[in-house]
Formats: sequence, C-alpha cells, structure tokens
Amino acid sequence: MNLSAKNKSEIERIFYGKTTKKPDEIAESIAQFAFDEWMEWLSNSERPVSLTEQSINRVIKIFSNVMPDAEPDVDFLYNKFNIPFGKARYIIQVVSERQLRELNDRSWKQLITALTKAEAEGTGRSEAKIQVSRRAGRILGFVIKTASRSHWFKIRF
Repeated sequence: MNLSAKNKSEIERIFYGKTTKKPDEIAESIAQFAFDEWMEWLSNSERPVSLTEQSINRVIKIFSNVMPDAEPDVDFLYNKFNIPFGKARYIIQVVSERQLRELNDRSWKQLITALTKAEAEGTGRSEAKIQVSRRAGRILGFVIKTASRSHWFKIRF
C-alpha cells in the first residue's frame, strides 16, 4: 500500500510499541476491515445498532489482528483513538466481557514467557523482576495467594 508521509507518521504514532507490524501492513489490515464493514452493511449481514456497538467491533478487530499481543485499555483508546474517556471505559468493559477467555489465555502465555525468561536469567537470588500486563499480574497474584494457602508448591528462581 502506498501511504503518504502524513498517514505513515500517524500510524506510527498510534501504534508505536504496541505491534511489530509495519505501517504498510497496519494500513492494509485497516483497509480490509473498512471494506469488510461496508460489505457487511451493503449485504445487510451485519448492521450495528449504535455507533458504540460499531466502535466495539472495530476495537476487537484492530486488537485481534493488528495488535494481537496487546490488551485493550482505556488509556490507549482515549489517547490514541481520541475516544471520550467514559465511552472508552464502556468499550473496554464490553470487550473484556466478550473476549475474557482469549484475554486470559494471552495473559497466561505472557506470564509463562516472563517467568521462563526470569528463570533462565536467574541470578541465584530468591527474587526476580518481570514485566507483564495488569491482567497477567492479577493472575499471578491469584496463583501465589492460592498456592500459599494450600501449600501446592514453592516458588523459586
């Protein structure tokens, strides 16, 4: 896809650090989403009842295809997509409910990857620093809390 310098810099600004895809690939994905959306509307196979429902569908498509490793969050929608804060919170709530299992699976994978990496880089100390999403952090907290209550295992690095 032949992008103007302005569009390329806008795509880079919006998606910086959230995906490994190049601006041309992102533009192609978005163009395909737009075409599919119009075809669904023209064929009457899917017509959102409201603009909010349309925004929810768009957020799901973008995060699933353009940023598969990122989890949708209010700040991103508010700051990068310029969606009003209240509407962004509602969209995230609905997306989280619709995709709870998928989001949890992604978080588990992220957590396992981070813990495996921390173990491989082990320094012989009993602590390790890992960086994970909020959801993965909540999962880790739950696992540690449950394990410490029932003495399932000891966490060692």
